[in-house]
Amino acid sequence: MKYCKQNGSMLTPILVFKKLDAKILLESASLHMGKGRFSIIVKDIAFKLVLEKDSTFLKVDSKSYCLDTLENLEGIESTHLALLTSILKHKALKLEAKKHESDEKKNLLLKEYKGLDFLDYVGLMSCVLKEDSSLKTKEEIAELEALPLPFGGLGYLGYEFFSQVEEISFTKKGLYEAPTCQFIYGKEYVIFDHLYDEFYLITTKYSKLSLEDLKALLEKPYTPKTEASVHSEIVSKSNKSWYMSGVEAIKKEIYKGTFLQCVLSRSISIKSNLNPLSMYERLRRANPSPYMYYLDLGELTIIGASPEVMLKCEGKVLTLRPIAGSAKRGASLEEDKQNELDLLADVKESAEHLMLVDLGRNDLGRVSKEVKMNAFRVIEKYSKIMHIVSEVSGTLREGITSKDALKASFPAGTVSGAPKVEAVKFLERIEPHARKIYAGAIGYFKSNDDLDSAIALRTAVYKDGIYYLQAGAGIVMDSDPLKEYIETNTKLGALLQALEVKVED
Repeated sequence: MKYCKQNGSMLTPILVFKKLDAKILLESASLHMGKGRFSIIVKDIAFKLVLEKDSTFLKVDSKSYCLDTLENLEGIESTHLALLTSILKHKALKLEAKKHESDEKKNLLLKEYKGLDFLDYVGLMSCVLKEDSSLKTKEEIAELEALPLPFGGLGYLGYEFFSQVEEISFTKKGLYEAPTCQFIYGKEYVIFDHLYDEFYLITTKYSKLSLEDLKALLEKPYTPKTEASVHSEIVSKSNKSWYMSGVEAIKKEIYKGTFLQCVLSRSISIKSNLNPLSMYERLRRANPSPYMYYLDLGELTIIGASPEVMLKCEGKVLTLRPIAGSAKRGASLEEDKQNELDLLADVKESAEHLMLVDLGRNDLGRVSKEVKMNAFRVIEKYSKIMHIVSEVSGTLREGITSKDALKASFPAGTVSGAPKVEAVKFLERIEPHARKIYAGAIGYFKSNDDLDSAIALRTAVYKDGIYYLQAGAGIVMDSDPLKEYIETNTKLGALLQALEVKVED
């Protein structure tokens, strides 16, 4: 591994991304605070961990290895031998360690897993890659450890990953084909530190490019491409009457006592000539958000501007920020302020929010020494919508990792319901398609087990010329079906605006 620091005052992350022809970009911003401190770029992908049909695969170059069944290295390509040898070694260590886990840790998950689940393999890869590090001095190590470097893997957990956590099965197909989970490991990284107007160039042992090669690419002039007129058309969408009937069905289940709240979602598929990177640029301008991401994973591209953290872990401190309760932005300052006051005074929205804050506290309580409320019922505003937000934090108990905490809190209650398992089971019955990436998690691990992840909301998945969008609303006893349907349209607003599509309420 090699790295260098560069002056970043004349470059932006999006320009560097384009000059390097990179694959992944993570940014952060808000309407009121401006851009976040760091931006993360991955130029090229060295290999992937992929969960398909409940098996984990290592995909490197054009080869695919099932890690669940890999026991010896006969016939393995020499170029992959060292990597797979290290994986097998750490797999054996991990399996042995699982035999001696405390009952407390085993009881975190209702599902008993005999082998390793997907996040076990993600954790295992951190150990493998630490062996590859060539940093020698304490200063070098400390400098890079202070950065949000995704050496522990970067990618997504699809909503249906829940089947590896709880005894629940998902049987429906999605509107598009995609692995349940996918984490990548990069060859080259760029980390922008906007506080100091500088950026770091980092190459790993898997890169064929030198730092000088990367500098040369950045010195070349970039000519923006002329964007063609956008032509978009809806090719499929959830029927309005279906959604409103679904709200009534959920209310009946609430009355019967099956659950207290359930998040019903609807989807829209849009064929468009807008290229994914232009889509991302439009979305980031229209809807600056704490979690903005562009992931070109080859077979599909994920574009999003999510307002909500899935789970953050920094130095053993866990943070959740449940968002529940929404209203449209006003057309004037006066109307905007009135909408804010009305939202905070709305009994239904407040009850929904309190339920999901309690669920978040319970999720953190399973893995934390103590749980604290850092903020309660504050308003956050985005381009098209405002939300009620609270913040809950806890400190990881001894022997518990951020990956354990992610399993314990996945999926977020704000996209499933409360109680979570019963809500998810009912959604599997009533929603016509697998959710896939929507309502899952997008984020990264550092090599020290720190985690930053968002819920996959306000997100488009691009595949074969079609953008797949999805949004949901939390249904409680006194929900109005039409209002809940309109709320999903409001949540889709920034994505639809970027694609130049209108959907009638």
